[in-house]
Amino acid sequence: AAPSSAHLTVVAEELVALLERHDAGWFKAQKAGGEVGWVPKSSIDVGVPLLALADFAPEGASEVALAEGATVVGFGVENDWWYGVSGGQLGYFPGTFVEEQPFVPIPVSNEPDPGLQLTATLNRSMRNNRATPMAATGSAFPGFANLLQYGEEKKEHGPPFAPAAPVVVNHGALPGPPTGTVRRKSVVIKKPEKKPSRPNPKPKPGLDVTNGRNFKGALPLQFALLAHNMALVSGVLAASLGIFAVLWEDPFKYECEVEHEPIHPSYLTGPNVVLCDPEETSKDIDLGGNREVGMFALALGAAVYAFEQIDWGYGHWFPADSWAYHHRINLHCVFYVFCAAPLFLSPATTLVGFFFLITAGVYLIVARRKEAGDGGRARRYARRLRDGGGQLPANFCSRSSWLWILEPRSYYQKLRDEDELSTVFWVSAYVVANVAIWFSTLAVWQRAQQDQIDGLKDGDLDLCPDYDTDTLTKECEDNRNVVQHGYLSRWGPIAKASGNALNLNCSLILLPVVRMLLRRLNNVGTSFTGLEHSRNPFAQYLAAPVTRYVPLSRNVEFHKLIAAFVFFFAFLHTMAHFFNYYQASQYTLARFSKWGWGGTTFLTGGFICWAMFQIYPAATDFVKHANYYVFFNNHHFFFLFFFMLLLHGPVFWAWSLLPLTLYVGERVMQIYRGKKPFKLVKVEWIKPVLAVYFRPVYKADFQFKEGQYLYLGCPFINPAEWHPFTISSAADDLRTGELISLATGEPVVEVPRPAGVPHDAKWQKYCPASVDYRKLRPEDMLEKHEVSYNDYVSVHIKVSLSNPNSWTRKLKDYIELLHPGGSFPYYFTQRNERGDVEVGRLLGPDGQQVITVDGPHSAPSEHYNEYGTVMVVGAGIGLTPCSSILSALLKFRWKKNFRPEILHFYWILRQSDVDGFQWFIHKLTDLEYHLKNDREQHQVGNHYYAEINIFVTGAKEKREVKPLKIGQKLYSDALSQPSFTADDLYAQMLNPAVSAKV
Repeated sequence: AAPSSAHLTVVAEELVALLERHDAGWFKAQKAGGEVGWVPKSSIDVGVPLLALADFAPEGASEVALAEGATVVGFGVENDWWYGVSGGQLGYFPGTFVEEQPFVPIPVSNEPDPGLQLTATLNRSMRNNRATPMAATGSAFPGFANLLQYGEEKKEHGPPFAPAAPVVVNHGALPGPPTGTVRRKSVVIKKPEKKPSRPNPKPKPGLDVTNGRNFKGALPLQFALLAHNMALVSGVLAASLGIFAVLWEDPFKYECEVEHEPIHPSYLTGPNVVLCDPEETSKDIDLGGNREVGMFALALGAAVYAFEQIDWGYGHWFPADSWAYHHRINLHCVFYVFCAAPLFLSPATTLVGFFFLITAGVYLIVARRKEAGDGGRARRYARRLRDGGGQLPANFCSRSSWLWILEPRSYYQKLRDEDELSTVFWVSAYVVANVAIWFSTLAVWQRAQQDQIDGLKDGDLDLCPDYDTDTLTKECEDNRNVVQHGYLSRWGPIAKASGNALNLNCSLILLPVVRMLLRRLNNVGTSFTGLEHSRNPFAQYLAAPVTRYVPLSRNVEFHKLIAAFVFFFAFLHTMAHFFNYYQASQYTLARFSKWGWGGTTFLTGGFICWAMFQIYPAATDFVKHANYYVFFNNHHFFFLFFFMLLLHGPVFWAWSLLPLTLYVGERVMQIYRGKKPFKLVKVEWIKPVLAVYFRPVYKADFQFKEGQYLYLGCPFINPAEWHPFTISSAADDLRTGELISLATGEPVVEVPRPAGVPHDAKWQKYCPASVDYRKLRPEDMLEKHEVSYNDYVSVHIKVSLSNPNSWTRKLKDYIELLHPGGSFPYYFTQRNERGDVEVGRLLGPDGQQVITVDGPHSAPSEHYNEYGTVMVVGAGIGLTPCSSILSALLKFRWKKNFRPEILHFYWILRQSDVDGFQWFIHKLTDLEYHLKNDREQHQVGNHYYAEINIFVTGAKEKREVKPLKIGQKLYSDALSQPSFTADDLYAQMLNPAVSAKV
């Protein structure tokens, strides 16, 4: 039952009409059946009324039709395509065919707060059961409960990227169709009398690659992408290992021969301690080979590739209108289960059979989650039609693509101009190191193999006849095995060379992700010129040269490069060992009896391959972007990978001792840093940017530089999950923050002493920065005890609203729960043990810290202060490090006569994103005022120069300039006034005076 009869039960994606709104954060809504009640504001998304300018016929399964003059509702826009409701259907339609309409004002209700009872229930349930707070109390808000559970309860219906909470539409009357113009792709066109030409050409009749199927399921393709990659990897391994299932049926026999000639007679008869028995070595050897299974595996590899083809096969093909979808049955899963069964009949293909079962299991998850999608077939087909189809990329045969061969000197100059020489040098050095270690190891083992062959021919192998079996040296024991069981095949040295290359790469792969090491190198080796005279030996001889000549900022790219080499050498190592086992099976079993087939190598090698099978298919960018948790969780199979590798390779412990120690130390330090207390101070939300302001309880725990980044966590969501964000505030903001009101959190300014107040009378009054103090009475002003300094660190996060399961979306929803019934911005305070109000909130309702912070961590932009002139460039939300640097220079560093002296700032953003960056518009206005004021007071010299360039792209028709959602600061009695206001800058950015080039 609902908390009261006044509340309305709603479900996810249910469309309702808004009748009234309550200031406490509630809407009175009416369902299609006429039922009326209150729903919480935080559980709904209010649509934007749009007017269809022309008819639009959908060309893909995810699109909906438009009728000219009809009113439709949009809930979000991506790449000029709206997602919304038209004709009662949810889907996408082009933004060039619609025009935004004004909202009809919703009356304000005077009824009592509908949320009083719900708030008490919510707080009580969060203390009792963090995982399912609303479900524990029997709430009548299923959509709201799903929001609190952060998407654990998946939607059964609805297209991809749909909001998780109920969507609410304002069904008020809208004005008639406009008669103006609409801009499409930077070209102004008159409103058409009929359907305008579509941005992407319509597929020819009869060539619709989706066959008219419906692909709007409960969830978009996520685990299906992982399963697709796993299937392709399994197919390649099936074709590769199938060869050995055929070969192992009739393996090579030793027969006391070497290169088709009998071995030395002394090893056949005589007084030697061991002899070779031709009859014994001529017996059939059973390696478990099976020709039929091998041929099946070879055919299966080709079949899987055809089956998983994403253009004409069934890869990523999951329609939502099929019988299998509605019954949660996945045909891919059934196919791979049947394919896996025969592979277990041969040891050579058992591993790939296991992999096919894992793939089938992931496809079963796809069916249970009801994922649907066409794998982008319609989009790719339309792109091919637009581009002419079948042509090579324009730059494939361009001169610049082959410049390094045609004109090496020009290519060198190009690398030098782009500051890429160090990257090329270290990548080349890494490749050379791999080649060198592979060929040197190959030469050693080839020499050892040739010594075995020569010894068998000449009869000069040292068999240690005077030693018993327990006291044999390793060399003598190996020589006896050579005489009795044969010698190492030609494939053995290749397997050992690849294994030694794996020792190198598997030990190096951890170093690029040890942030503690990177931070140490960056922080100590700030620049070569600054440290060449340092007395610190680490800085003189290591950190400074490394920082200057090693591209530390490319650590992730280097990590991926090493991973590619690991995959290559692991595949070569496995194939070579399988070939060696075919040609020298008896010697292999005897030679590697301790760490080989008779010991742990086969088992540990299988576990290593399994760990790699879990990691690599989930590490691709499109899997990571579709569902970060798939990438994150599967990547943690590296624990199994390294544990088994230590057992598998007898010398790997020596290679990995330093990297593993550093990495384990990094993880321990992360846990330690994550426990340091941080208070959440303020949160602003202007779609799609969430501004989070916080402060460490002990400032010594967080000393950072502008340009650095941190990892942010939320224990309520997942205590083990961390996400990186660049710090957007200056270091001095944590030491000299602005004054704020303890009651509202709003910035305040000190009120000057009025002329009529005696000098000996106490006067310390404050007022909000957005209010003209001259219009306030003294009794309405704030006293000293009502304000406090707000020292803070800030990060600005772009929230993924289209994915309700994203961590950023969960963080926003959780913060809204901490401030029920309120509206952004949220200001957080708490009372200390004395009952005094303090800025910031440390703990959430569940008793855990609201946020946890791991950092700061080094980044290339932190070295900006080592130069006289700097140019910082940002695009969209990527301006956060630029914001930190701008604040530091214009507000703090230039007053201290610090470098750099000249700043060039370039920022690029889309017109549709201007609203979300109102925080930065206010910051630019405030920084300009501070710089102007400091210059007039001669605190900043004229040799300091700042140039700010803002480029607004995708500008369409003139847009309505609405009031800023963040109040503008007033400088009513300042010595100088700002050159421009936030309203002025916002209006200029929203409607640029300079037109974009077509």
